[in-house]
Amino acid sequence: MKTIKPKKTNSRYKGRYIQFRLNEEIHQEIDEFSTRFGISKSELARKSIFKYILTFDNPERPNPKLLFSHNMFKILMDNASTENIENLAKISYENGMADSQYLTEGNTENRLVKFEFSNFYQRLESLTKWIFPHEMQNWFEESQMFVENEHYIFKGIHTLGQNFSLFIKELLKLYSDGSKYELINEYYGELIEKTKKKNQEMDEQRKYTIKFVFGLRE
Repeated sequence: MKTIKPKKTNSRYKGRYIQFRLNEEIHQEIDEFSTRFGISKSELARKSIFKYILTFDNPERPNPKLLFSHNMFKILMDNASTENIENLAKISYENGMADSQYLTEGNTENRLVKFEFSNFYQRLESLTKWIFPHEMQNWFEESQMFVENEHYIFKGIHTLGQNFSLFIKELLKLYSDGSKYELINEYYGELIEKTKKKNQEMDEQRKYTIKFVFGLRE
């Protein structure tokens, strides 16, 4: 069984060394954030620069991105019709293919992000590595894809409601079109996670689990 998960960043990072100046306010924010979340300043800078360039501030990249709160997006998804969900999946698929073409144009040998979309396996792998994780576009709290008995299997946990699960199903079906694989099984679940607040009250959060199995077409 081969499993694809987002790789954890190695703190012993090897690469070029650069220096730049920061004003006192930004420096203080970095100090406080670094201490609060237990992340080194170097690691914080690397992640921030990478995510900013990759996602938000690249004028050449197609379909500009927008930061959107989970609770706002969930309300929209909860009230979306089946037709709306299918249309959103189609737009997301078209955006993904455009991003893939942009990111793989020209010399890709030294690119940090390689969107390989030439076959269904590579599409699932790229989505799981560069789109779905919380440190990327934050679609899922957990996501993975793996191969088992000639089946491609995707599993995920999110907080965006049942309609988001259906949206992901439609999206992955579109990515499988034209391949030798089709959706043969789908599983949906819910779980309640309880956490204690600072005032000792218990907070409950509903999470949604999905599992999609793609097998060879008959």
